[in-house]
Amino acid sequence: MDKGGKAAQAKERGNGCMKSGRHMEAILHYTEAIKWTPEDYRLYSNRSLGYLKMEQHYLALEDANRVVELKPEWAKGYFRKAEVFASVDFHEAAVQFYKAALERDENDEKLKKAVKSAEATHKRLSRDEFLLPWKGIAVGAALGIVFLLLEFLLFSSEKMEEHLIKGLFLAMFIGGGFGATQLYQYFITTYRNALLQPPPPPPDQPSQGTQTANNDSQNIPKHDGRGQSSSTSTTDSSSNGVRQRAKKETK
Repeated sequence: MDKGGKAAQAKERGNGCMKSGRHMEAILHYTEAIKWTPEDYRLYSNRSLGYLKMEQHYLALEDANRVVELKPEWAKGYFRKAEVFASVDFHEAAVQFYKAALERDENDEKLKKAVKSAEATHKRLSRDEFLLPWKGIAVGAALGIVFLLLEFLLFSSEKMEEHLIKGLFLAMFIGGGFGATQLYQYFITTYRNALLQPPPPPPDQPSQGTQTANNDSQNIPKHDGRGQSSSTSTTDSSSNGVRQRAKKETK
C-alpha cells in the first residue's frame, strides 16, 4: 500500500475515534497519517480539533497555523485559530479570525453565527473588565462605611468625630477593593497567556561530556581486595607464565 492509502486509513481511524470521544487516540492516528502525507492540511485541521478537545491550546494553535500556511485560502484554518482563541477568552482575536474565515466562505451560516456570538461575548467581557475596578471601589467603600459605623456605635467618643481619621479608614478600604480587582485581572490575563505557551521540554538527556566521563571511568583500573589494581595482577600473572616456560625449556 502506498503512502496515500496508509494516510487515508489512519485518518479514518482518527475520525472514528473523534466521533466516539476518544480524542487522544484520534490525535495519535492523525499524527500517523501526517507522517505519511505531511502536506495534507486537512490532517492538521483534524488534529487541531483533537488537541482543542484535550485542552492542549498551544498545540491546537500550532496545527491551526500550519493549516493556514499550507492552505491560506481555506476558511477552516482561520476558523480553527478562532476556536482556540475563543476557548481561552481572547475573544477580540477570535472575532478577527472568524471574520477572516467568513471572508473566504461568505455563505457559511455557521461562521456568521460564530462572528456574532464572538462579538457579543467580546463586548460583554470588555464591559465587565471596565466595570470591575469600579465594583471593587464600591465594595471597598461599603465595607469602610460599615466599619466606621460599627466603630462609632460600639466605641462612641469624641475622637470618632475626627473627619481625617474617618477619611483615612475609608480610603484604605477603597484602595483595598481597587487593588483586589487589579490583582484579579492580572491573574486572569496571566492564566490566559499561559494556556497558549508551549509545554515544558522533556528532562535533559545526559550530555556528551558526562557520557565521555562515564566511558573514561570504565577504563580506570579496578583494585582487588589486597589493594592491587587489576592491571598489576594481570602483569604478575603474565610474568609467572614466562618464568614457567623458561623452566621447561631448561629441562
